[in-house]
Amino acid sequence: RFDSAMRRVVALSKSRMTTETQRSLSDLLTTIYRAFEASSGRKNEVDALELASGFTILCGGRKSDKLEHAFDLILDADSAKGGGGAAPVDGQYDRKTMARYLRSFLTILLSVATCKALDGVKSGGGLDDEVAVSTMKGGRRCDNVRDAILLGSDWAASQVFDALAGSNNGGKKRTPSPSQQLVGFDDFADWYTKGGYTSIPWLELLDLRKWVLTAPQQQQPCARQPPPR
Repeated sequence: RFDSAMRRVVALSKSRMTTETQRSLSDLLTTIYRAFEASSGRKNEVDALELASGFTILCGGRKSDKLEHAFDLILDADSAKGGGGAAPVDGQYDRKTMARYLRSFLTILLSVATCKALDGVKSGGGLDDEVAVSTMKGGRRCDNVRDAILLGSDWAASQVFDALAGSNNGGKKRTPSPSQQLVGFDDFADWYTKGGYTSIPWLELLDLRKWVLTAPQQQQPCARQPPPR
């Protein structure tokens, strides 16, 4: 169903694609779907809202708007099925839900980065398990991309929660919520803008203007700037 839906979207688009381009795009979308399928643990099933959250990367618009919209989508997903962790409270995430939120983006990015079809190689429709990637500043490496996504998103969520729990406010340590530590979107956006983007710089790629799609000789270096709110 996903493949047929994507074919209809491509057919309805005004872009004139060659047959080769359409085939590469189809392989890429299949790779993305299989990555979310692996994450769900169910054959031929994915979490639709988590998939939609990740797909905001490929949509137009401001990065901050996409982050907030995706944040709400994951809240809706947790409300609908009882949550990956605790039920959302007043639009806030627990640590496990934050990992799901960040995993939706990382799944898309690593699917694109490891899709063989984009290099002109026939794709098997799944993540390239032969690619070893580093997910942490400490240099820990994973044997496959699926593990990299899981470990990378868990680590990224820990950066958010650990930083906010240890932040100082007037010389006093910030106190977590009574039952468990919870983070709202404004907390997350504030942490990210004030330096969190150095921990998870790949989130900058929600801004499609930072994707380099030109020939190598045409590429221009991009200066790193703090993300806009």
